[in-house]
Amino acid sequence: LIVRYTLLIAAVLIIVALLVIIPLRSFTISREKENLEEEAQLFAQEWRRFFIDEYTIAEIDGYLEELSGELPTRLTIIDTEGVVLGDSEAEAEDMENHAGRPEIAAAIEGEVASSSRKSRTIGKNFIYAAAPIEVNGEIAGVARISLAEEDVMPVVYQIWLIFLVAFGVLLVVIIIVSIWT
Repeated sequence: LIVRYTLLIAAVLIIVALLVIIPLRSFTISREKENLEEEAQLFAQEWRRFFIDEYTIAEIDGYLEELSGELPTRLTIIDTEGVVLGDSEAEAEDMENHAGRPEIAAAIEGEVASSSRKSRTIGKNFIYAAAPIEVNGEIAGVARISLAEEDVMPVVYQIWLIFLVAFGVLLVVIIIVSIWT
């Protein structure tokens, strides 16, 4: 009887943990998209200069690599045709056209947008956000910032671990109490 109740309680605790963790993961990614959209808008203002003055792709690449430094974010500048002008983690000349990417297409149309998907260039799941870069009232390009999902998930995993430890302690207490009574 004690074993059945213990298993039942363990099952309920695991279900409760899952019911908390799954929405927490969704909330965390959603919140990160919002943060990245705000950052993309700030970078769009900063990166206007790349469309006002003449810069080579190598100069833009170097600037983005230096700017991203040790941060987990990836920075990309794209023109309105979808051509990558600079990227902090890959050589711009080697990258395919980005015009069909959902966040890029939206930014070319003047919207700030975000999406999540696997990067074809890097091979990891990323959260992307893009904002239009405007020069003299015209959209000249796109500022995109992205973050690997694996850099966001440790928070969710830590909460999951806290739940498991707490439930494990609770389960041990239940077993001890049921044996003594």
